[in-house]
Amino acid sequence: MDKVEGYSIETDIPAAWGFGPAENHQLAMSMFDKLIELHQVDYKVLGLENFGRPDGYVRRQIEGWTMRFEKSLTDDVESFADVREWLLDKIPSKQNSSAILHGDFRIDNMIVDANNPLHVKAVLDWEISALGDPLMDLANTLAYWVQSDDTAAMKAFAVQPSDADGMPTRNELLEYYGVKTGIDISRFDFYAVYGYFRNAVILQQIYYRFYHGQTTDQRFARFALGVKTLCEHCRALIAVSKL
Repeated sequence: MDKVEGYSIETDIPAAWGFGPAENHQLAMSMFDKLIELHQVDYKVLGLENFGRPDGYVRRQIEGWTMRFEKSLTDDVESFADVREWLLDKIPSKQNSSAILHGDFRIDNMIVDANNPLHVKAVLDWEISALGDPLMDLANTLAYWVQSDDTAAMKAFAVQPSDADGMPTRNELLEYYGVKTGIDISRFDFYAVYGYFRNAVILQQIYYRFYHGQTTDQRFARFALGVKTLCEHCRALIAVSKL
């Protein structure tokens, strides 16, 4: 790794930049283009074919997150067996061509040029990167992408300024990704549900520690509600899915 000088955007876009809706939109797209660029890298040419096990990646992820949820369940959180069963039942029979996956691709995991914020200089936090279906990585990114017309409950999960005026919506980003990569996004409902369920499991694992007194951080007391909110959102997506 090399040291990179620049600025990391966290909760807000700096007012000093004077960005309006057009600049906010351009910022998001310049960052999203980096995810697309990553997914189009020929990892075999780079000698990274042994970086992970791409075959069966989707099934391992669904079964793995399902198992982790089951092991971290608490008496005050519903099992959401219907969501888990739907995901297991809808695993695609054919996986998309494998790509390098970041695993946690978000605005706050990037460094931009302080003098030209529309130029992305580096992407951070690669510790869960892997080889696998790129739509799984896209799903992880969009599950964190809170937008301006989301409910107050969903906006509570915001970890980046993706709902700033002018920012693209999840659907815009999904359509753009499909056009730029040529990957079929017609069955993205499955991946979307996976992305939100994964976030729910992460919260439940933390809440499990709080519930059993392994941590006393009171911020974690409300994570059970967060799990319910995310899993109910999964149910809503499933209800309108045509898969």
